[in-house]
Amino acid sequence: MSGEVFEEIKNTIMVICLLQSREETFKRELEFFNEKWGEICQKTSPVKRQLYGAALKRLEHEVMFLCIETYSLHEGISKKESLYTKEIKQKGRRLSKIDNSPIDRNSVIDLGIISSEGEMQRHTSEDMKAVMKHLNQKALAEKQNLKDTIGIKSYNHCELDEWKDQLLDKKLLTDLHTYRKDFAHRLNSLENLKKELALANSKNIEKALNVVSKVLSRYKQYLRGILFYTTSESYDGNPLPYESLAKIELFESSRRFDK
Repeated sequence: MSGEVFEEIKNTIMVICLLQSREETFKRELEFFNEKWGEICQKTSPVKRQLYGAALKRLEHEVMFLCIETYSLHEGISKKESLYTKEIKQKGRRLSKIDNSPIDRNSVIDLGIISSEGEMQRHTSEDMKAVMKHLNQKALAEKQNLKDTIGIKSYNHCELDEWKDQLLDKKLLTDLHTYRKDFAHRLNSLENLKKELALANSKNIEKALNVVSKVLSRYKQYLRGILFYTTSESYDGNPLPYESLAKIELFESSRRFDK
């Protein structure tokens, strides 16, 4: 059934939202570190510098796993036995169609117009017909533009493959694959584990987060676009906050201290 593909797309958007929540949290933490590090190096004790360095190392670990999971998302969307092969490619005919069902009149609130005398007047039935016609034409044009820009234009499998292959540019995909290969193999031998002895580098963490951000945003843009022009549904997912137990513990202890 065609409805199944839309549920799969929504579920994938939700997964992207969860990963984006982590990526955004890590970026905020890295910004905090960068704001404080220069001051810490100049004015504080070696113990505090060591604590901040250890915290950055932990952040590096979390970003490593985020890169690996983002690559898994990429494979889950576009590789064998993926969202693309099992759902999108098989439902290409449906996903290349624009939903042209009219906007429900009951979903439009008539706020009226202000007359030349400054009084509020309701639209006449003829006025509302014209308004609804304009809204439907505008919505249809928006969906057509979305399909032309990022959507599926043909259900021919060769053309679908071409569409899938341009979702991520080669440089971005190469960078993501490099991070995944490096990080996934970091813990498989003692020699690789020795890399853990090196200090974390905030610039390298930032570069990895930027790659993840671009991949997630790109896939979310395409999947939300498909959902919108085929069903007229604007779906943004429901991301959950990504917090640490350490932060919650600190917050709870502060509340007890305040009491």
